[in-house]
Amino acid sequence: MPVQPKQTSIDGGIRPVMVGFAVLHSAEAFCRALLLAVLPVQALALLGDAQQVSVLFFATSALGMLFNFAVPTAIHRVGRRWVYTFGGLASVVTAYLLYLEMLPALVLGLILQVLVTAATEIPLNLYVMDHVRRHEFARFEPLRVFFVGMAWIVGPVLGPYLRTSLGHSVPFALVALSSVILLLLFWLLRLRESPAAVSTRPPLNPIRYIPRFVAQPRLRLAWLLALGRNCFWNVFFVYAPIYAVTSGLGEVMSGAIVSMGTAFLMLIPLWGWFGRRYGFRRILMWAIVGAGLFNIAAATFAASAWLGAGLLVGAAFCGSLIDASGNAHFLRAVRAYERPEMTAVFWTHRYLANLAPPGVFALVLKAFELPAVFLGMGAALIVVGYFARYLPRRF
Repeated sequence: MPVQPKQTSIDGGIRPVMVGFAVLHSAEAFCRALLLAVLPVQALALLGDAQQVSVLFFATSALGMLFNFAVPTAIHRVGRRWVYTFGGLASVVTAYLLYLEMLPALVLGLILQVLVTAATEIPLNLYVMDHVRRHEFARFEPLRVFFVGMAWIVGPVLGPYLRTSLGHSVPFALVALSSVILLLLFWLLRLRESPAAVSTRPPLNPIRYIPRFVAQPRLRLAWLLALGRNCFWNVFFVYAPIYAVTSGLGEVMSGAIVSMGTAFLMLIPLWGWFGRRYGFRRILMWAIVGAGLFNIAAATFAASAWLGAGLLVGAAFCGSLIDASGNAHFLRAVRAYERPEMTAVFWTHRYLANLAPPGVFALVLKAFELPAVFLGMGAALIVVGYFARYLPRRF
């Protein structure tokens, strides 16, 4: 019989199982971070301009939305651990397809990459909700984001460096190896589902849960804030490398900009302490607006490559403040018996964040230059920052 992870506390209330989940999240993030700056540049080389890259990312993200809604049904039929295992194995196949550096393989690889994200993150978040107590989320989320931040700091610059210095195949081979290690770590934890969360009935179609989700103001606000945060990071991850290459800074520098931006995630424990002491509400409001203003400034001074890059890194500093609360506002609000369906609905913010920016900016880039992307993202963040004031004052 599977062994339940020990529940003894360490380090002032952080239990070993919480560290285990943080390591799993960071291993999965490292697989994506390695190719984070590689894929936009590779797509740009194959397609020729940023507008076509936007169309490509829009199309692959649209298909990914469908996979997101299929995951709860798959979990019910075969179990969380086998859905997660499928995601890990599919990550190996994805790495091979992206390595081929051909447009059809790139399209298929990007679609499969979205499926891998859904198949690993949804089951893992359900395990988190089973094993991490409600009052521990304020500690767990900064810990998780801190561990994930380590992967995002190293991966974005390491991928382009390995590709240009050691050979095109090296980062893709490392992704495949990391995916295998991820699966080994997952099975070593021997996680099991909480009996209270296991249902014998088939899961309802998550699409039918959208009205119920929207009817709950706390879930609705959590989704909007998560959408704004992920839209910002997706724009940063896709268009900052393109900006670096097209402005003459080079491919390795494109990864360095992303790594410098994500390095601020190392400050997450500090921001988490500030949030617990002074409240996350005020921090989120100012951080979201600040990220918006930095984006607008980057668009204004885009003609100066180094200044524009520095302002984008400044926006990422504000983004680290936004990430300090993670998804704690959703995890605290969702009811236990609705977790699979509501998690699937909530997780549409991730795929809509992948879908909306390239879809909108594919149209914008038909008429305007690349800086218009950062201008539009900045304006959107200021609007989201306005809604952050509706968070509970005690949050």
